[in-house]
Amino acid sequence: VLGTEFNLKAYPESDSHVTLISGSVSVRSFKNKEVVLKPGEDVALGSGNVFNITCVDTEYYMQWKEGFFYFDNLPLIDILKEIGRWYNVDIEICDNSLISYRLHFVADRNASIEQVVNNLNAFNYIDAELKGNKITLCKKKQEK
Repeated sequence: VLGTEFNLKAYPESDSHVTLISGSVSVRSFKNKEVVLKPGEDVALGSGNVFNITCVDTEYYMQWKEGFFYFDNLPLIDILKEIGRWYNVDIEICDNSLISYRLHFVADRNASIEQVVNNLNAFNYIDAELKGNKITLCKKKQEK
């Protein structure tokens, strides 16, 4: 670490990422390949031990640091994976068409899971229900 603010994201079922917010971070691979990130860059180690660097909006990472979930125009499935990991709950989606819905969603990470479910229900097309350790999402029935 050569700077002040960065994010490291590593889960077994997904790629590991390092995202730089400010300062400078040097990332080295297992085979001693190295890259120095600039603010606003994200690096993931791809197949063949190759670094994949992309430019990202750091707002998500800044909001995370401040204690919030912040998702801007992300597929519902990605949002639910993050919520499921954070609250250690299972997610079930009744209608596959919901998976690709893109949302702008902000929630306090210190809020209860019940409050997050209430926030999801505020969308006019999602019906979210919490039962035990599982959130079930269906399409909201349209009133006639």
